[in-house]
Amino acid sequence: MFRAAAVVGPATRPLQVFYGLSQAGRAIAAAAVTLKSEDWRLVTHGIKTTGFDRPFPDIEIRTDPPDTQGSFVRVSEVLDSPVWKRDPVRLEDVWDLLPSNLRYPLTIRDRLTPMYVDEASVGTHEHSLLSVDVCNIPTGSWTLAPVRRCPTS
Repeated sequence: MFRAAAVVGPATRPLQVFYGLSQAGRAIAAAAVTLKSEDWRLVTHGIKTTGFDRPFPDIEIRTDPPDTQGSFVRVSEVLDSPVWKRDPVRLEDVWDLLPSNLRYPLTIRDRLTPMYVDEASVGTHEHSLLSVDVCNIPTGSWTLAPVRRCPTS
């Protein structure tokens, strides 16, 4: 599914990625020694959205409660990764976690984006340690050196 997603157009790519993630989650749950009997079966997605009557950035995302059969929750528990248990998260607050969204902000507010590494630069340096170009670091008074902006593709 992931290989197919890499070569299809944007209209079908999300479906390929979703089903690839779904199958990977099911495989993890089925192989988990911590799940007994039928606990490995994943019944729902485990993440829900609400607020479709609001502006797009304000759509809310929430997880199913702990110890349910939702894929996101069950796989998180198997991997000993915490599931957020607080109020819903706004779509805009997680939008920039997908690197492809960095060029497409939902609003004009100040954004705290994750560190993005230009994978094309991996392995092109002679140093024995891994070196990469880090992209899109915001400038500010704390910046010690000029920041190289990575090319957009």
